[in-house]
Amino acid sequence: MGLYRYQMEESAVTKLPSLPPEIWDHIFDLATCVPYTLVPEIYEKSSIMGRVCNRQYHPELRAALVTKRSIVLVCMKWWYMAIRHLYCAIYIGRVRCLSSLSDTLRKYVTGEGTMTEAEPLGRWTRRLDVAIRGLRGLPSEAEHYLAKIINNLHNLESVSFEFTSSSSHHRDVISKNIYNTLRNSASSLRVFDWTTNLIEVEAIQLTELLTRSHQLHISHFPDVIWCDTQSLESILPPSTHLLYSVSLVRAVTLLKTIWRTLTSVSGKSFSMWR
Repeated sequence: MGLYRYQMEESAVTKLPSLPPEIWDHIFDLATCVPYTLVPEIYEKSSIMGRVCNRQYHPELRAALVTKRSIVLVCMKWWYMAIRHLYCAIYIGRVRCLSSLSDTLRKYVTGEGTMTEAEPLGRWTRRLDVAIRGLRGLPSEAEHYLAKIINNLHNLESVSFEFTSSSSHHRDVISKNIYNTLRNSASSLRVFDWTTNLIEVEAIQLTELLTRSHQLHISHFPDVIWCDTQSLESILPPSTHLLYSVSLVRAVTLLKTIWRTLTSVSGKSFSMWR
């Protein structure tokens, strides 16, 4: 009985077909590719960049990530062939993922990774999505890990930030560390989407980053107030599709500030809505 069971288990083992690495690579690409999420296909979605685009493609990116993780766990040979697909598009949806991802990227830079003779994993990353929900500001420790992650992604082409919170009253300002690390990828950056009003981005520091992004094609900042949009457009490459706006609450606040300034200068008091 024991011998029969052993023979049955042995015969049940599936032998993988012997194919050239190029064929396997194409198969992995077909199994995990999400259309219109990488350069240059993503350019066709410039008109819906932001929350609309994220709602459409984030679920597909997460599903593809599950498939990629399964593929690299099949065997060591598949790990080496498919690891670039796993790290091609990184999706961060929880704060607790930041420390482990940062540690993994660091280990493969210093040669301490689990798989020997593997190249730094961050070199394969072309897209980064940071879509953390239920956040009440970004903790300083989380910012630290996020900066370290970005610092290991030197070939980034597309970056998207979308933080959401149950409280609309809590706002933080992102630290300079994020900008400093993003500058390392400025030369390769093609798409930059900042779709959040939970973590404020300072226009001055953002301008410094954009000045270095000579290959930028799409930039989207719906909640950033620009004092001079003309000067902003002048620092971006001519081919950049610039999307910027001001939220209704900020627009009303800005109008009230301008009105108070005008009435104080004129010395007269008028009803704003007359």
